[in-house]
Amino acid sequence: MNYKNLSRFFVLVTIAAIVAVWSFMFIGCGDSDNGTGTESSISSAWTIEELSLEGNHFQSACFIDEENGWLAGKGGNIIHTTNGGDSWTQLPSITMDNLWDITFFDADTGWAVGERGHLLRTHDGGMSWQYDLFQVTDESIYSVVFLSAEKLFAAGSNATLLFSLDGGRNLDSSPVEGDADIFDISIYDTTGVAVGDSGRILIGTDFSNVIERLFVDTIVDTTWIPDTTTTQESDSILSEIDITMDTLLQTFDTVWVEWDTTNSGVSLPLNSVSMVNSTTGWAVGDSGTILNTTDAGQSWTAQAVGGLNDNLLKVRFDDISNGWVVGANGTILSTSDGGNTWVEQTSDVNFDLYDIAHPTSSDEFWAVGSLALLKSTDGCTTWEKHSSETIPTPSLMDITFVNDSLGFAVGYAAILRTTDGGDSWEYRRRDPEYSVDKWYTNVKFLNDDTGYCFGQYRITPGNGLILKTVDGGDTWEKQVFMDELPEAVSIEDMFFLDNNNCWIVAGKKILKSINGGLEWESLEVDAPSQLNAIVFTNEESGWAVGMGGTIMTTDSTTTAWENITSDSITTKDLYDVAFVNDTTGWVVGEDGIILNTNDGGEIWTEQESGTHNGLNTIAFADELTGWVIGYGGTILYTTDGGETWTSQPSPTLANLNGIAGVDSTYSHVWIVGENGLILSTTTGGI
Repeated sequence: MNYKNLSRFFVLVTIAAIVAVWSFMFIGCGDSDNGTGTESSISSAWTIEELSLEGNHFQSACFIDEENGWLAGKGGNIIHTTNGGDSWTQLPSITMDNLWDITFFDADTGWAVGERGHLLRTHDGGMSWQYDLFQVTDESIYSVVFLSAEKLFAAGSNATLLFSLDGGRNLDSSPVEGDADIFDISIYDTTGVAVGDSGRILIGTDFSNVIERLFVDTIVDTTWIPDTTTTQESDSILSEIDITMDTLLQTFDTVWVEWDTTNSGVSLPLNSVSMVNSTTGWAVGDSGTILNTTDAGQSWTAQAVGGLNDNLLKVRFDDISNGWVVGANGTILSTSDGGNTWVEQTSDVNFDLYDIAHPTSSDEFWAVGSLALLKSTDGCTTWEKHSSETIPTPSLMDITFVNDSLGFAVGYAAILRTTDGGDSWEYRRRDPEYSVDKWYTNVKFLNDDTGYCFGQYRITPGNGLILKTVDGGDTWEKQVFMDELPEAVSIEDMFFLDNNNCWIVAGKKILKSINGGLEWESLEVDAPSQLNAIVFTNEESGWAVGMGGTIMTTDSTTTAWENITSDSITTKDLYDVAFVNDTTGWVVGEDGIILNTNDGGEIWTEQESGTHNGLNTIAFADELTGWVIGYGGTILYTTDGGETWTSQPSPTLANLNGIAGVDSTYSHVWIVGENGLILSTTTGGI
């Protein structure tokens, strides 16, 4: 469980310094809250786990020389280097849609393509991008290649093949039979080859002259001056037309107006193709497929890579002999004999690699992929991880462990996973910083494979978000939102009693699922304020707490929720609730409040916390042993059911949000907080 109310979190960022000074003066350093994440010099049994995370999902790389390169990927993310990758700069983008390919003609002129038919173009090295609102397709565009600064070809989903004779300002579609996706296109001189789903290979035919838009497209610059013959200030007349010879020639040009299918000999998806001359090329695909043609794509021969079954996602050849392939699970292959033999390189990553770039006349190579950026300086023999340093480590809100090895932490637009008991963490979902609009505030797993991540959108606050994984956190899919949940409310907490019965609180609503989150029912609740946390001890007995001292309960005697909120209990905001059995539970909240009940909520007694810092989360290993965490690095510990709470020395002043044990005994305890903070202890913090 964690600090649920995100509006309070944003306010905290603004007033953190004031709170820090106040806490220091009146409470003491041990309970101070400055919200900075600065480490404390106090000796502590809690260890700060160092995070080293690469935060970008790159799909494509392009280098025009050793110094100048661009990477593009998920969320419209585009970054640029002018010093060979020593540092990277985030470039502005005009879309949050995923970008699948990027290519540059020179240091100024380039294109990026992606979802919903986007073909972005730049004439200033990526400092600004343009695209036409009304394009010829809404299909995803996966690949773009150029023959000149004006002539482009692109391929995409649903048999999309496009060409442009004016640098991408206008696009025309070439007719293609069928509806299979086309993933890549390669052109050399008069030979054009495209590959796609189900082993499809297309060959460009009918290489014909096309005269189009002669007048409109050649007027590339116009100057308008005021018309002095009229009194209307808005009137103007055409003063100058600038027609460039290059543009004029491009309007009388040659393209493939037809594409015919040829037999590849395989039915698996083909993901990439590279032609090195008019007759010779290679195509790669799923399950280790590598094909070679020596007759301009009319026929294809399989090349073997012993024992390799990973999906191959990108191929590039510099000449007829030297080529490289990247693919799933960090696969990198190289050949120096035209593919007769392939050597598997060691990438030291298990993420999918989508593209490989090789600056001309250089021994440097770049491989990019899902959460991976690799560089080789010895001709693709050895690889080192490289950081773009364009996305900061996210603040973390919740943590859970499925078993001793598998754990997850979630936070500011990020889902982290460990498969080695917390020794290392990796991103399984991360959005580019400039387009981030999601807070993942809560994560729960039903088993090793199935888990849920709940949260809300930041830019449109109050809109709830649910993600689900069925493959142990490898991939996460957004769930269709529930009709029962009103608009403009955020999901603050969720609780799973077992694999079937689960509840969420959102605004003043409580929803229940009896089939593991597939369907949700809105329960009868009349909450006076926003609810922040919920817990159940069995299918019928539950408690929910929230703002203004709100406490709600339900049991076997009624199907409704009873409001037991009372000024005599508290009027302070309550952030979390925990029960160890049907009768014994605790509530924590603002101003250091801890409430305890031993009779199922009939009577609540305040326990002395020793701090006025806000308390975000509470967790108990049994009826006696528990922890509370909160602002300013606050960690409280009890071994007598809260009769006494001890402030444990904390190695940080950062706000702490989520706590979890690797098992029910809490023999190994983990805490997460702002600025990517992860703490752990195997001694209970003592």
